[in-house]
Amino acid sequence: MIQSSDHSTSDPETPKTWKQTIVTGLAAFWRFFKTPTGLLITMYGLNVVAWGAMLFFLILKAAPAMNHPDGGDANSSPRKIWIEIDSQILNALFCLTAWGLAPWRFRDLWWLCVWRFGRNTERSTRAIRRLAARNVSWFRLQENDLMDQGEEGVNPALIRRKTFSGESAPPTASWKMDFVVWMMVLNTLFQVGMAFMMWHYNRIERPTWGAGLFIGLGCGVSMFSGVMCWWEGRKIKKIEGPKVVKEEKELAEV
Repeated sequence: MIQSSDHSTSDPETPKTWKQTIVTGLAAFWRFFKTPTGLLITMYGLNVVAWGAMLFFLILKAAPAMNHPDGGDANSSPRKIWIEIDSQILNALFCLTAWGLAPWRFRDLWWLCVWRFGRNTERSTRAIRRLAARNVSWFRLQENDLMDQGEEGVNPALIRRKTFSGESAPPTASWKMDFVVWMMVLNTLFQVGMAFMMWHYNRIERPTWGAGLFIGLGCGVSMFSGVMCWWEGRKIKKIEGPKVVKEEKELAEV
């Protein structure tokens, strides 16, 4: 009797202990770190963490040598001066991503508007396909928006392709694309407000609520967007399994 070859090969061995999981994670991070993008992202993240931690400890008055005169509350105290320096550096770091990514974020917003206000047209279909290709890690198209494998120049994210598990995740609710795109655009706009507060006023005249309001709003919308992408990507990975890299490379060459 001939057995089916569907399960003739066993799944790749997965880590079974916390030690193996850590080693696997470190190896993956090292591969990412060795790339130019990985190096820059790591350096950026370390700067945000370091300057953010310093600001946190300064606010808590954790450096007694800086807490003079008047217990560090005087405007002339080293503590207040370094809080301002720290805040300006963090503001610049946030501007780097919020404004540096602004052209792509507003491009995505344009595609979103074309898709939403141009329903049932070829142009709107192209717009949602472009958005889906950019967000393939967490977003799945509706069945009628997918393309056939036989078409030339097709992005692997837009075709009915095989998955590691043999199953395909269901289409993602369309409102979630609206949510993520708008959250990213709002992050850029809130950073404009943050920069205005930091650069228009000096540290003595600046409203106490201003910087805190905009940094809270900016971080909040970024967090909501990130959680949405992570949650949807997690659901897709549970169904489809790991990405089939070899197959996608072959399709990309078609």
